[in-house]
Amino acid sequence: MKDSFLHGVLSMPPELWRDDELDRRHRYNRYLQASNRIETYAGEIARLRAALRVCARRFRREFDEIAPADDELERAYATCMELLSHDAVGGRSVARSS
Repeated sequence: MKDSFLHGVLSMPPELWRDDELDRRHRYNRYLQASNRIETYAGEIARLRAALRVCARRFRREFDEIAPADDELERAYATCMELLSHDAVGGRSVARSS
């Protein structure tokens, strides 16, 4: 099921539920799908954040050696660091150790 459709099912107000056995089973299955999708996305985000952290550190070392005054690259690095300062799912800032 596509994310947008799954989101629609999960955000449907209770007044629209049929509340019969079939509807309850369908909703439960969608809840499980959403839970699995969140776990999958959280894992993928963690993997991408780890790769971004390595790239950002390497970029910083090499960039300082070759072109220390490029504003566009400085903004790109700042964006990488900002992304790394947020948690994997909720987008809240968290303390990170280097």
